[in-house]
Amino acid sequence: MQIKPARIIALSFLIAIFFGVLFLLLPVSTEGEIAFIDALFTATSAVCVTGLVVQNTGAFFTSFGQGVILVLFQLGGLGIMAFSTIFALMLGKRITIRGRRALSVVFENVEIDVKVLLKWIFVCTVLMEALGAVILNFYWRDLGFFNALFHSVSAFCNAGFSLFPMSLQDARSSILINAVFILLIVSGGIGFLVLYDLGRLLKHKIIKKDMRLTLHSKMVLIITIALFILGAVFLFISENQGVLEGTTLNSKVLAACFQSVTARTAGFNTVEIAKLNPGSKMLLSMLMFVGASPGSTGGGVKTVTFGLIILGIVAILRGKNQIRFFNRAIPLKLFEKAVVIFTLSILWIFFAVLVLFFTEQQNALHIIFEVISAFGTVGLSCGITAQLTIIGKLIIILTMFFGRIGPMTLAIALARRETGDFKLPEENVMVG
Repeated sequence: MQIKPARIIALSFLIAIFFGVLFLLLPVSTEGEIAFIDALFTATSAVCVTGLVVQNTGAFFTSFGQGVILVLFQLGGLGIMAFSTIFALMLGKRITIRGRRALSVVFENVEIDVKVLLKWIFVCTVLMEALGAVILNFYWRDLGFFNALFHSVSAFCNAGFSLFPMSLQDARSSILINAVFILLIVSGGIGFLVLYDLGRLLKHKIIKKDMRLTLHSKMVLIITIALFILGAVFLFISENQGVLEGTTLNSKVLAACFQSVTARTAGFNTVEIAKLNPGSKMLLSMLMFVGASPGSTGGGVKTVTFGLIILGIVAILRGKNQIRFFNRAIPLKLFEKAVVIFTLSILWIFFAVLVLFFTEQQNALHIIFEVISAFGTVGLSCGITAQLTIIGKLIIILTMFFGRIGPMTLAIALARRETGDFKLPEENVMVG
């Protein structure tokens, strides 16, 4: 029986989580005994590049355990299928038909050769993570190179894991640290296809040849910039007399910009999230829900999905029969898919929040924030993660998995059969 590509992707993540749990349960991985649910939570958080933690990564896990976590979020960030294919190419093997079908689900509508794209992913990942590690090692040279490498890979993969108990709060005023992390987070979050497109654009500019970005890249970049500006300005205004009160203007600007970027799936923080104003938490929740871009290392509903929803609503309100963007018409089936993804995501978040309301004795806003953070594979928290009950942890584990794989991919993976092509008679119903 032939396995659907989406199921292969889901299964690959599950296998990685399984082996992650086995390694984290080894005595050599931790300083003390770790419960199975905590090992499962940590492995899922790492593979799904979320960053929510129930144990202090830097203190509770040994160097071996930290190395296991690093490998897990590197695998999860690149995508298990893409990662295995890269090494198959390095060994001179051909990509199987099944492998191509699976990759087509991950890198949907790719108009370039998959081999070229995968080689670009490998080269880009190695260069960005190595460059980040070298720069961070210069700043944290007393802490050792592994510390720099861990944070560089974590940032590029949008994993949010940190070896520091307070994440990056101690580096809030450092322009270098903020700049490096923002560059790594954005590079990993905008998607490999966009990075490839930008690389081609730069190459053509150097050789003075005409070339335009694809419609996909334009949409990703515009939405990414718009959300960044919106988030940074709102956080600066909202927290000027909040958690940022008493700090310098430089620190306020850096903190607002950093949190706007990291809320899009990275999960690092330079301010104490629990002390943010309710309005700031709701804004971060919105940014976390949107998440990263398609074909990237992050989760969430994705920027393009969000963009298509907005464009579709605008087109409907204006009475247009097409969804238009940069003088191009976007196929209706993509808008329909975006609506399905958006709806499934809302329904799952509602379900998860409802369950946690019954099982957890926590602030309601903090519960909502935690669930959306898990779904967007962000990792920001108001400090309730370690206090969750076993049921609460299981719900968050499922939410991280659901948010990383993608609602539509998971829906395809769980579909038992495809519907036929026949059409039934139509009949109207009242709307609104």
